[in-house]
Amino acid sequence: MGTVSLKLASGIVANISNTCVLPGEVGKVGLSFYNDRGLLDWNPQRLLEVRDGNSTEYPSSGNPYVSESEAFLHAVRTGDRSGILSDYADAYKTLKVTCAALESARKEVPVKL
Repeated sequence: MGTVSLKLASGIVANISNTCVLPGEVGKVGLSFYNDRGLLDWNPQRLLEVRDGNSTEYPSSGNPYVSESEAFLHAVRTGDRSGILSDYADAYKTLKVTCAALESARKEVPVKL
C-alpha cells in the first residue's frame, strides 16, 4: 500500500492512499474531500454532497473517459473549447505534483514544489 501526504500552500494536508494487493473485485475507488462546510464523496457511480446533516446524491452520467474524448474531439473539430474543463496548464501542474510524489516516495523525504 502506498500513502502520500501533500501539504498545500494554504496549510491543508491531503492524504492519498492506494493499494493493488487486494484479491479480485475487492476494493474501493473514490475520493473524499472534508472541509468546514461538509463532505464531498466521489466514486465512479455517484457524487455525494453532505452539508449541515443534509445529503444530496448526484448519479454518474456515464463513462467519464468517453465524455472527455468527445469534448476533446469536439474542440479539435470546431475550435469550441468550452467543453475542456482542464487546460494544459492544469495538466502540467498535475504532472509536477505526481512526479514530486513519486520522488518523495522513492527517497522517503518531503519534496517541496
